[in-house]
Amino acid sequence: MPASVHINEQLALRVQHHTGRLALSEFANLIDHYEANPRVFRFDVIHLLDETATFDFGIEEIPPLKAKFAGLIKAANLPIVLRSVWVCPSPSAWSVLETWLFERHSLDGLHTEVSLIATLEEARAIFEEDELNAVRAMRGFRPYFST
Repeated sequence: MPASVHINEQLALRVQHHTGRLALSEFANLIDHYEANPRVFRFDVIHLLDETATFDFGIEEIPPLKAKFAGLIKAANLPIVLRSVWVCPSPSAWSVLETWLFERHSLDGLHTEVSLIATLEEARAIFEEDELNAVRAMRGFRPYFST
């Protein structure tokens, strides 16, 4: 199932929706797209997976993808620490995301504070209520990219 990206310019916020079986190629396509379009990659991000989300690849395939992603972040030369949450109510997707996010934090050199949470409500720890309300209603967001 394709990943879809929506952006809210006013909030400098990006939402990525992921549903169904997620292929490794989708994540590679996202990285390639952000390499070609770095401006939007500098937005904070909320990844929304639904309860049907599963990964069509195993954790053994993650290290090369993580390396490519790290290269993207380093090349973006981010001047600030970005906020990122992965909202994942799917138990079958959770373990892959734990591997993806292992050792990710704002001091890892990748300029991103990352959280893995089960519900959007839990994102209050790092996102403001007006941002979360905009995400809930998808208010001010426009479609940007789809794998």
